[in-house]
Amino acid sequence: MTAHEVRCQALEMLGYTPRQAQFLVLIALHGGYFLRRQYVTFTGTPHGQATVRFLAHAVAREHVRVLPAAVRAALDGRRYVSSALSDCADDTQD
Repeated sequence: MTAHEVRCQALEMLGYTPRQAQFLVLIALHGGYFLRRQYVTFTGTPHGQATVRFLAHAVAREHVRVLPAAVRAALDGRRYVSSALSDCADDTQD
């Protein structure tokens, strides 16, 4: 299993779909911030209820936070993904 797959799997275990997990990993590895329109472009779907549910789920779990300077939502990915991956690594070492 590649490092990318391990990262995605760790996020999927937290309730994200495979596509959402792939997006969050990509964002976390490339600066940690995103705009809603980038998620919509990544998924190839129009903005709608699925996007709203994804962002609401991520905000409620404190994996995403809205920044006043950003137009939409931003992910503090460095903290979150490293935490999720640490938990995953602890589970696999047992």
